[in-house]
Amino acid sequence: MLQPVLLVGVGGSGGKTLRAMRQTLLRKIKQVGWTGDGLPEAWQMLWIDSISVQSADGFSAPLLDGEDYCGLVPPGRTYEELRDSLATSIQPSERMSATAGWVPESLAIATLFAHVSAPGSVFEILLDKFFDGEPDQATLQLIDAL
Repeated sequence: MLQPVLLVGVGGSGGKTLRAMRQTLLRKIKQVGWTGDGLPEAWQMLWIDSISVQSADGFSAPLLDGEDYCGLVPPGRTYEELRDSLATSIQPSERMSATAGWVPESLAIATLFAHVSAPGSVFEILLDKFFDGEPDQATLQLIDAL
């Protein structure tokens, strides 16, 4: 008898883990005679991410069904809108410690690191993803003046 299970993946890595697990579980249960198209109903997966729509992100396992994905950010919101909304929801004295390490401080900082890093670096990806690939022109002018 099957026991109900709910697996929750959070963020990109969590989503990839769920997708790989789903693919492996489907392969294994089909080997023992399962004839359904998907997993048994008692086995549920939920991928929660900040991105509005799930993305393959270069990972080969199939995407989850639409109802198994929960994007927390409304489509069309810019990174700056989200960052500002988050910043205003946190007490000023706690902002730095609450967001340290995962919220890029500004377009200027992202531009600087992208400029001094190798092509295709994580900083170029950051610019593309959060700033529509547009570096801060004032920062580039300051760099050129050095």
